[in-house]
Amino acid sequence: MDYQYAKDAFEELKNFEGKADLKGSDTVIDHFVLLPKNGLDGFDITAFLDTHRSTGSFEIEGSHEEEQYTIIGISVIKKAYSNDVDYFLRLLVW
Repeated sequence: MDYQYAKDAFEELKNFEGKADLKGSDTVIDHFVLLPKNGLDGFDITAFLDTHRSTGSFEIEGSHEEEQYTIIGISVIKKAYSNDVDYFLRLLVW
């Protein structure tokens, strides 16, 4: 999705930290990450968590005009993630 659309959704999703779960499980999303979509190529959640430490949602910047962006929800304790953006967007309208 375009950067500005993804950024707007990301800002709203931050309100769901610690409340929403990964779709179809009881795993709570600790934080959301806004990142360029190509950042998911060969994505390894363990390596990602070792590299990026945070107590809340954050953004990994790229070229806003040239790249498509996505959002992932992360469970730090279970070292699990989801990039089901359709599910995340439905959280905003429920």
